[in-house]
Amino acid sequence: MKLAFHHHDRTLQMEAHAEGDGYRVRLPDGHERSFTARRLSDGRILLSMHTAEGTMRVLRVPVSRTERGIEICWHGNTFLFTPAAGQAAPARSARESGRLTAPMVGVVAAVLVSPGDPVQAYQPLVVVEAMKVMTTIDAPFAGIVQAVHVQPGERVAHGALVVEIAPVDNGA
Repeated sequence: MKLAFHHHDRTLQMEAHAEGDGYRVRLPDGHERSFTARRLSDGRILLSMHTAEGTMRVLRVPVSRTERGIEICWHGNTFLFTPAAGQAAPARSARESGRLTAPMVGVVAAVLVSPGDPVQAYQPLVVVEAMKVMTTIDAPFAGIVQAVHVQPGERVAHGALVVEIAPVDNGA
């Protein structure tokens, strides 16, 4: 997918492609970097990436999805990622609807909820493992678990429906 990276008055175009358990990003200068990202229980993202020097760097960064795109905060700066011009925005309706899917091919390591359970935003629901990398599927909002479609030890395909949650009606 093509992304636009915005910072102050600069906009850079880059390409991101799923690769194994993470992504490969081609920067505007032609260099490529690989990274994985996992949402932590405190709402931050754990990024693991290979540097230009060939070492592994691990960062914990605040991230949020806004109407403008995905915003990442780092060293007091906010960086915005959006779909590149002329490209449709990535489908968010599945997460917004509470239909959560497997982010990768793997084995379900743990199911942490049951139908009827109340959940908070960013609460871990299911853990999927691939090649010794654990990825947690978190609730995108506070709600009630409607259905769990997997069980521990089950193999899942990328995009397989894992959990469905409905938002909590707070009477607003």
